[in-house]
Amino acid sequence: MVNCAKCGEKIGLFQKKYDYENKHGNTIKYCSKCNEEYKKQEAETKRKKIEKQKLEEQKAQEKYSQEISEICKKYLTTKDYDFRGIISGIYKNKELYGLVEKEDIDFLKQQFIKLYQKTQESSPSSSKEYDEVMSLENTYNNALQFIQDLEKVKKISEKKGIKSDYIKIIKLMADIVNEDEKKRREKIAVAAYQRISKITSDKKQIIKEFLKILQPEDEMTIEFLFDKFGLSYTHEEVTKLLTECIEDAEIEDFEENIGTTQKKQIGDFENLSGHQFENYLKEIFSIFGYQVIRTKLSGDQGADLIIKKNNEKTVVQAKKYSGDVTNKAVQEVVASKEHYGANKAMVVTTGNFTKSAIELARSNKVELWDKNKLKNVVSEINSSLGTKKGSHTQTMSLDRDFLDKDSFPIVCPLCSSEIGDSLDGCPRKNEVQELCCLKCTGRLTISLPEEAYSCLGCKQTFDTVKERIEHSKSCKKLKEREFKCKSCQKEFTLDDSEFTELKIKGKINIECPKCKKDNSVGIK
Repeated sequence: MVNCAKCGEKIGLFQKKYDYENKHGNTIKYCSKCNEEYKKQEAETKRKKIEKQKLEEQKAQEKYSQEISEICKKYLTTKDYDFRGIISGIYKNKELYGLVEKEDIDFLKQQFIKLYQKTQESSPSSSKEYDEVMSLENTYNNALQFIQDLEKVKKISEKKGIKSDYIKIIKLMADIVNEDEKKRREKIAVAAYQRISKITSDKKQIIKEFLKILQPEDEMTIEFLFDKFGLSYTHEEVTKLLTECIEDAEIEDFEENIGTTQKKQIGDFENLSGHQFENYLKEIFSIFGYQVIRTKLSGDQGADLIIKKNNEKTVVQAKKYSGDVTNKAVQEVVASKEHYGANKAMVVTTGNFTKSAIELARSNKVELWDKNKLKNVVSEINSSLGTKKGSHTQTMSLDRDFLDKDSFPIVCPLCSSEIGDSLDGCPRKNEVQELCCLKCTGRLTISLPEEAYSCLGCKQTFDTVKERIEHSKSCKKLKEREFKCKSCQKEFTLDDSEFTELKIKGKINIECPKCKKDNSVGIK
C-alpha cells in the first residue's frame, strides 16, 4: 500500500493508481479522486493557455490588419475606377486568385504577360478593332503594374516588421475597393430615395425618376435604391425594368423633338475637298475643347493640324481618301510628331487603313480614325447637341453675379448640395468636366453655357472661364456696367437689357441681386 502524493490518503492494494513524475524526476502516485481533479485542472490550464494564445493571435492579427490596411488604403488613394476594378477582378477570378494563394506571383505575372503578347500578335483590320486592342493593352499594362506594386507593398510591410503575404494583401485591397464602392452607391441611393419617395413607390416609376437625375453605372445602384424603399426584387427584374425605362426615355425624347428646329449639327464629310476636310476636323476638335492650329498648306512636315489641350500637343494628318490609307501616312505623322515636339500623333481618314498601316500605327502609338470611327464621333457630337433625359451631361445655369465668383456654382441634382470647383477646374468652352459630389458621391458630367466664356461688356469670347475673368478685370466696356449697391456695398453688373435701358433713359432703378434693395444708377 502507498499514500496518494496529493491528498495523503492510503491507496488500497487493489485500487487503481496513477503514476506521475514530480519536479525532482521521481515517480509519485495519485488516487482516482485526485487524478480526476488533476486532469480537470490540467484541462482548465490548457484551455486558458489556448484562449490566451488565441487572444494574442487575434490582437496580432488586428494589429497586422490595421497596419497593412493603412498601407493598402494609402496605395489605393491615387488609383482610378478602372485600376481598382482590376484588383476586384483578380480577387473574384478563382484561377488567378489561386495563383496568389500559392504565393506564385511570378506565374501570375507571366499570365498577364502572355495575354499582353496575344494583343501584340493580333492584327486589327479596322480602327474599331484597333481601339479594342489598345484598350486591352492598357488593361494588361495596369494588371502588370498592380502585380509589381503588390510585391513592393509586401516588402514595405515586412520592412515595418509586419508579417504578410500576397493573399492577405490582395484580399484587404479588394475588401477596401468593394466597401468604398458599396458606400458610394448607398450614398447615391439615399439621396435619390429622399427625392423620389415624395413622388412614387412604383418600381418602374422609381427608375424613370432616377434616370431624370442620374444615369446609373449598372443595376447595383438601382438595387440599393429599391432596398431603401423596402421593395423585393430579382437582379433579372431590375435589368429588364432598367432596359425598358431607358428605351422609353429615348422614345419620349424623340417624340418631343419631332418637327422642332435642332441646333447646328455637324454635317457629312463625303463630298468635302481635302482643304474643306481639314476645316471640318478643325470644327470637330474645337467642339471637344482643343485649341486647333492649321499648319501651312505647303511644308507641313506631315501634319495638317496641331491640336492642344491640357498642356498636351497632338499632330493630326487628315486624309480625304475613298480608298485605303497606307503606312506612308503613319510614317509621315510619326516624323511630324518629333518635328513639332508633340506628345501624340493621329491620322484621320474618310476611307480605311491598310493592314500594314494599322500595324505600324500600333507599334508607334499612333491613333487612327477611319470613316466608321469618324462617323461615330460625328454621331456622338450631333446627339449631344440636344438635351436628353437621363443624360450624364448637365449644362449648369449661372446666376447673375457669376463674374464676381472664383468658383462656379453647381447644385448636385441628387442631394441638392452645392458643389464648388476652382476656376482651373472649370470645363473649357464646348467641353465637359466630370465632378463628384462630396456628399452623396454621385458622379456628374457638367458643361457651362456659352455666356460663361464671353465678356458681358465687349462680347469677346475665351476658351476658359479663368481667361474671361482675368480679361473682365480690365475691360473698360464692362466697367461701364458695374455698380456698387448703396445698401450692401456689393458690386453688381447690368445685363444687356438693363444696360440698353440705362443708355436710353440715362438713369434707372435696379434691384441689387444680392440684398434685393433698389438702387438708382446713372450713366458713368
